[in-house]
Amino acid sequence: MLNTPSTSRVLHSIWSNQGISRIEIANRLNLDKSTITNIVSHLIDIGLVKVLAEGKAGPRGGRKPEHLSINGKYACVLGFEIQPYSYKVAVLNLNGDLLFSKEADRVFSKDTFVGEIAEEMETVQQQAGIPVIGAGVGFSGIVDPDHERIFQSFPLKITECYDFYSEISRYSDIPVFIENDANCCSWAELSFHKKEKLSNFLFVLIEFREQELIKTGLGGIAVGLGIALNGKVYYGEDFSAGEFRSVFATPRNPSQFSLSENDILLVNKDRLKFKNFIRELSVNIALLVNALNIKQIIWGGSRSEYAEEISPIMLHAIQENWPYPDTVTCTVRASTFGELTVAYGAAGMILMHLFSLPDGAMTSSIEDQHKVKLMDHLDRIRSMKSRKAGGVAIK
Repeated sequence: MLNTPSTSRVLHSIWSNQGISRIEIANRLNLDKSTITNIVSHLIDIGLVKVLAEGKAGPRGGRKPEHLSINGKYACVLGFEIQPYSYKVAVLNLNGDLLFSKEADRVFSKDTFVGEIAEEMETVQQQAGIPVIGAGVGFSGIVDPDHERIFQSFPLKITECYDFYSEISRYSDIPVFIENDANCCSWAELSFHKKEKLSNFLFVLIEFREQELIKTGLGGIAVGLGIALNGKVYYGEDFSAGEFRSVFATPRNPSQFSLSENDILLVNKDRLKFKNFIRELSVNIALLVNALNIKQIIWGGSRSEYAEEISPIMLHAIQENWPYPDTVTCTVRASTFGELTVAYGAAGMILMHLFSLPDGAMTSSIEDQHKVKLMDHLDRIRSMKSRKAGGVAIK
């Protein structure tokens, strides 16, 4: 079985440190070398781990160490961003490398989006040519990712608790996990920038939804915050942490901001209106940054030709809000994932669940329960590969 604590710890070490050797794993985990050898040999035999290269022998000679890596081609994970009239999907191998991505127009609603996701998962799996271990789905709304429930989502017209887990289980046996779109962006940073050891940061997701304006006369701009504290996504007690509305907005305003309806239409077409929009956003962000001692702001979402205005305006607002004479030590940068940030993060969330460290007993936390689902599906994939190869795992 793959979901034993020792095997999980070994897989986590290899995934987090591509090129690590058996002896390095044994030293890191404080486990007997023979135990590590047995686990790694099994993982190599089934094709989940591969040898990258041999290292140099030590000064006393002996066996050359082998550098190990997760076999990215063994399977893949999917990350979706769902909007009412379109979707994006990123397909990543187990090392987090992008195999391909796609986006298309498609109408999603409360009554149809689960079946549409399942249908697209099947199509994408066929295109990838390798099994899918799991999928993450990100969208705007208040989401309970622990129990896979949606409390509210205005874009999908969900206004009461929706049991996503029960619905998706009718369509697919692949584990599927849901998440708020801005939180997905935080997962992207935590998953794929592991070496930076990010701890306390805000992700500011800015999306311009022209199709919503055209088709409904509503929306146009959507902003959400992904909050990471102590290296973990922060949800709040009711899973609504990160829901944003400007302190300058009033009930008369048609958006999250104090912008007029005309300004909303023009904000991504007029530099001055765009700067005014970012200034209002930044004043709100600055209060959180200084109150919570946040060290990094990362922004991303839809493409804008005025994007170069964002970082300097945010930095200025943060410093303006600071009551002391010294300079605030907070950096502001753009996401490296561009318009695929939500999709990347949804997929990265799956990888982090899959390769997470066990929390003692394998069912002691929600995160471990997610991990068990993924590991059980990975076991099914392993069995399928073995049967196809006549009892010998395909590598």
